[in-house]
Amino acid sequence: MSQRFARVSVSDIEIGSPLTSSIYNAAGDLLLLKGRMITTQRQQTILLQQGYVDRQSASSGTRGAAPANDAQRPLVASGRSRREQDEDIFLQLSQWLNRLFQLFNLSQKEQKVDFSYQVLQLALEIQLQCQRRPDTVLAALQMDHDNHYGLIHALHCAAICELIAKGEHLTQMERVSMIAGALTHDFGIIAMQDSLHQQAEKPSDEQWKKIRQHPEKGEALLREQGIDDPIWLALVRYHHERLDGSGYPDGVGSDKLSVPVRIMSIADTYTAITRPTAFRKESTVNSALRVLYTEGDQKLDRSLVERFIKRVGIYPCGSLVRLNNKEVAVVVEQNKDIKQPKVMALMGSNGHPLLKPQARDLEADDLKIVGVEPYGKFRSLQSSMETLWGNYL
Repeated sequence: MSQRFARVSVSDIEIGSPLTSSIYNAAGDLLLLKGRMITTQRQQTILLQQGYVDRQSASSGTRGAAPANDAQRPLVASGRSRREQDEDIFLQLSQWLNRLFQLFNLSQKEQKVDFSYQVLQLALEIQLQCQRRPDTVLAALQMDHDNHYGLIHALHCAAICELIAKGEHLTQMERVSMIAGALTHDFGIIAMQDSLHQQAEKPSDEQWKKIRQHPEKGEALLREQGIDDPIWLALVRYHHERLDGSGYPDGVGSDKLSVPVRIMSIADTYTAITRPTAFRKESTVNSALRVLYTEGDQKLDRSLVERFIKRVGIYPCGSLVRLNNKEVAVVVEQNKDIKQPKVMALMGSNGHPLLKPQARDLEADDLKIVGVEPYGKFRSLQSSMETLWGNYL
């Protein structure tokens, strides 16, 4: 660790006082410039967890500059290889699910607890993993069709929000607020989501009434826990609103919907479409992307939809695809040519699982993707895919 950088202290970031030094994260990225003011306890908490100051710059009275190279970065690498980090992605996902379930239980308590702090802690961890290995996180979430619908849906939305928002003019802390909003956006209905997910018939009129009320209920739950972050609360209340005013609960239009809310609407729509229910068949990922693009004319923000598709590709990581040689493969990484991602064959052209996943170079092997397959059709390949992720990366 460079002696030039040190962890921030409370004296460095006093609430209501201008920063005396610029603040950086562990990767050396600028979080806040010298002179900016911290106004909330939440901001101070995040900076105490992630922030570093340039002591050399502070002592000389000049504005800090981001570290020029890896040798100057404030943190030493974890010592774990990329493969070791990726092998435990499914364990990490399981831990996130358990913590999110505990947070939902906390939100139901009248007595205020450290709810905000715990949600932000989880949001920061998800953000870090999305920065380190975005394709792996997306794939793990995309492939999970077994865990509680509401919880895995929330985590999937959180990851997508970070991936889209990182390309916008949003600070890291604003993106953390977005992730927190995505994690808690369905807390107003999560108690009945599993039963809705499993019932064979469409929701009744009474159920639809509760569905349309859940954004308001969720916002109220968060306010009761002391949440006053405007980005966080807006994502929860407005994630079902649409640019043309056709959404709920308030029917507001584009003039009321911020960029973070628009991003959340895309994430929520995409993840809902790709997860089957007892009364709705599973849609493939490329079908979901087509819906997003179609609704981008009136209901969703077309420019943000295009950014999302550009980021994840037309065959997102974790997608099961059919090749023209009749093999079934899984997408493991994007290429510059979005029509030719890197894939690993899992099932041979004879319809039998391969003993070991085989890499397929679509261009060199004169192969192409001819279709996208639903997960439900190939549940027997799930364990192969999970093992593959650690071995491939």
